Parts: sequence; C-alpha cells; structure tokens
Amino acid sequence: MIRKLSLAGKRVFLTGGAPGPNNGPTTLGEQFAEALKAEGAIVYLVDINPRVREAALRLNANYRIADVTDLDEMEYTADLAADTMGGIDIVIANAGVADITTFENDPTRYSRIQAVNETGVYNTIRACMPYIKGEDKYVLVNASNGGIVPLFLMMAYNASKAHAIKLAESCNLELMGTGARCGVLLLSEHVSPMEDNFKKSIPRFLMEHNPLLKYGHRERDARHAVNGMIRAIKRRRLYTSVPRYSVLARYFPASVGWVARQMHRAIQPVADRAREEYEQNQ
Repeated sequence: MIRKLSLAGKRVFLTGGAPGPNNGPTTLGEQFAEALKAEGAIVYLVDINPRVREAALRLNANYRIADVTDLDEMEYTADLAADTMGGIDIVIANAGVADITTFENDPTRYSRIQAVNETGVYNTIRACMPYIKGEDKYVLVNASNGGIVPLFLMMAYNASKAHAIKLAESCNLELMGTGARCGVLLLSEHVSPMEDNFKKSIPRFLMEHNPLLKYGHRERDARHAVNGMIRAIKRRRLYTSVPRYSVLARYFPASVGWVARQMHRAIQPVADRAREEYEQNQ
C-alpha cells in the first residue's frame, strides 16, 4: 500500500494557474494553488494569461507567463522553475479549454482545444520529465469523465480528455521503476469560469429540457475538485474520480455510456434548433 505523502515543502509546477474574470468564479487552478500552499507546498504557477501574476502575488508564489502549446517555451519554463525552486516534486497539468464542437462547426475550435488539452499536457510532462524521476515524485493530469463517456456536442473536448487520460497512463508506465507515479483527475462539472461560460451554451439549453441530463451535469462546488486533487497527490493515485460515484463511468463505461445515449436521444428533437441558435450568437 502506498503511504500517504506530505505536501509540506514539496515543489509544485502547476499550469493553468491564472485567476478568473473579475466578479466571476475563481479558476480551479487558482484554487488548487491555494490548497497546495495551505498544505505547505511551494508552488510555481504557469499560464498564458498575464493575470497569473495577480494569483502569484496573492499566494506569494513564483510564476511565468507561458503557452503550454509551445514545447520550447515549456521546456524553458520547467528549467526556470526547477532552478527557482531547487527542483520539481509534483507536476499538475491543469491548463485546459472547452467549447461546443461537432463535426460540422468551425474546425478551428477543434484545433484550439486539442492544442491546449492534448498537446499542452504532452508538452508539460515532457518539459518536466528530467525532474520528476524519483521517490515520492508525482504527475497529475486534470482530465474529465467526458474522456470516458462522451458529453453531448463536446466532440473535441471529449477526444482531448480521452487522449489526456492515455497520456497519463503512458507516463505512469514510463515512470515505473523510478519511484515516481503519474495519475489522472477525472472531474465532472464544477463551478469555474470554464463552466460559467457554458451557462448560455447548447448543453445548458438542452439540460432545461431533460431533468435527468440536468442532474447528471449539474455544477458542484469546486471544493470537491480541490479535495480530489489533494487526495490524488497525497496517495499518488493513478485514478481519482470526482464526485466519487462517477467512478462507475470508469468501471462500467459501456453501461454508463448506454444511459448517456438514452438521455441524449430524448433531447435530440431540440438539438438542431439549439445548435443553430448557438452558432448564430457566436
């Protein structure tokens, strides 16, 4: 059994750490950083958003503005973080984006989501790989249950998160024998700027027409995601599902997928009208 890891003094490299919009919900990355600092960890924040500086100043953390889709930039950032903190013990590949995507709408949405959610995870792990081989070291990839059971009209997001899960599993295989581990955080919807952006999107429209789907996609307090992140790191788990009952999606993907398809089928009559309305407002 893996012993529980103390975070005191651990050096954490965290992507997606910028704060949310003014008067809006804070990002999961910022809340992850707060929780890590509270546990005594040393945090290095990375984000393409210049407002990452605000979070770093408030948390007394180091930071760098960097684009996770640029491997050279991420390698430089990882080297700088290691020099600044004296090494890296924990990597959290948290940066991510989402948007409504199908095989018929703007293909640049697909490319953008894949670049951040898929290539960004690869770049983050590759850049930090020289520093994360050793006892008690850990990499955590923030993914989604949508990578196991696809969400309606979220084609690019589903595909990117499925790939992120496989990247984490492959990374864990590569780290075997070094004392390090890699795991994946499988989240459902939580209050955050990303979810806030969906309040007028197609999924929200469709949920209003199907109570069961609305329940399945209801937003949860972000503290559940934060607690899941801390739990994953302390136990260096390969899989951490939040909420915990969503582990059913991983153990029984075919059954949960069948239920999801029945829910989607029930709302299909309004889907085309909703999609047209959404696209017209973009």
